[in-house]
Amino acid sequence: MPSARNSTPKQPESQMQGSSMIFGIIGPGGMPMMGTPITDDDIKFHKKTWMVLPEGMTYERAAQILAAKQAEEENVVEINRKYLYRPDDGAAAAAYVLKDRYGITIGKETPLPFGMTKLPQIKTINIAHNETMQVPWDLIEIPVLKGARINLSAVVDADWGPVFHVEVSTPKKHRKEVDALLDALHEHLKAHSIYRGKAVVGASRLDFMDVSGFDPTKICFSDKVNEMLDNALFGAIRNADSFVKDRIPLRRAILLHGPYGTGKSSIGLMTAQVAEKHGWTFLMGKTGTDSVKTVLQTAKLYQRCVVFVEDIDTQSTTDDPQKIAQLLEAFDGITSKGTEVILVMTTNHVDRIHKGLMRPGRLDYMVEISTLDRAGTERLIRAVVEPGQLYPDIDFDAVYKTMGGFEPAFVKATADRAKTWAINRTAGDPAYALTTEDLVGAAESLHEQLKLLEAAHEGIAEPQLETAFRNLVREELDGLDVMYPDSDEKGFEIKVPVDQD
Repeated sequence: MPSARNSTPKQPESQMQGSSMIFGIIGPGGMPMMGTPITDDDIKFHKKTWMVLPEGMTYERAAQILAAKQAEEENVVEINRKYLYRPDDGAAAAAYVLKDRYGITIGKETPLPFGMTKLPQIKTINIAHNETMQVPWDLIEIPVLKGARINLSAVVDADWGPVFHVEVSTPKKHRKEVDALLDALHEHLKAHSIYRGKAVVGASRLDFMDVSGFDPTKICFSDKVNEMLDNALFGAIRNADSFVKDRIPLRRAILLHGPYGTGKSSIGLMTAQVAEKHGWTFLMGKTGTDSVKTVLQTAKLYQRCVVFVEDIDTQSTTDDPQKIAQLLEAFDGITSKGTEVILVMTTNHVDRIHKGLMRPGRLDYMVEISTLDRAGTERLIRAVVEPGQLYPDIDFDAVYKTMGGFEPAFVKATADRAKTWAINRTAGDPAYALTTEDLVGAAESLHEQLKLLEAAHEGIAEPQLETAFRNLVREELDGLDVMYPDSDEKGFEIKVPVDQD
């Protein structure tokens, strides 16, 4: 019988090194493949129907190597993959990808200490406004990947907060398929993240906002405020690609400040609509609940992103230097080069903002949302009064003169109250139309309320003993601070303040 080696093309030296290497396998056009397909990277394949062995290889040695390789394929390996997406986002992706690739997954009990177990987990997550889905979680198995165990979980990353994590324990023979599965998860998240480009609220656990019912035409500002908002905020969202092309940074921090009732919160809803329309993520932090640091971490995960944080003064007036340092560090993180995050903050008390937050480089724009100008007053009245309910000859100069110093909430209250004037004037005629006198009279009736509002304060809580003592020491010792020991020991420590900016 002629030697197969004599009719075989010479193999590259890189494929002929080491007698422990087996080259080739019966090809798809030859003998049918039996048992588990070989996937080991040590085995090289070709299109022929014969096997290629190193010169001098014996049947016994070849059989030993193949048997060892087969045994090795059953060895269990651990594979870990961390995805920079929030855990529920990863859970949704896993549910879609697992169903698409394998059709079925089976939840497994999770072993716990002391011989206890946790039942298979199915959790319900939000995937859109008023829309949920049930997804597998914790330990699962896939029937076609015999012996593989997949654990879906969340881990806390120091830079990104809680993120999706997949840990796989599998026989080595499934390694390539597991890698393909993990890659498919990554690609699905990139293309079909449930959060990216949506309006959401929260920090690590996100809920979807429905801004479709908000009517931005009912919200009016002065011409100056409109110009500032368009250039600092809305224009950057609408024209993001042009900004990037012209090397204008998208990253920016904007502070909206002004008294109550001027429409600062409504700007958030307006921003959410513009963001969704142009493919940006809109993220609103829940006041008093969500850490600004975690909110900003989430924003970086889903950039291009607009972050809206109301009443920032509640988180930036703390006397704890460590908390201030953490907040400043979070601010610096979103203003790093290349970040496509716009941070919008509101406050009713700009005087309470920590000065370290207000320096250039941390804060790019300060926009005062205050009283309406003459044009803004007319726009708002026309926006909140139904068409046909205004006489065409309204003297808006006279109306504005009476409303001098009115914020949007008072202008709207004037229009609502003027309807009362008109109904009484027409003896209840439902076809009434507002006159200049109706609007002027209603505006004059609000002057006393505005005067009292401007004189009112929010109330000051009676300080606790420790707070009162700290304040007294500060006054007497020109700014020195009182610190309390971490232990249960009685007493105080005096701390020299350090400039945090």
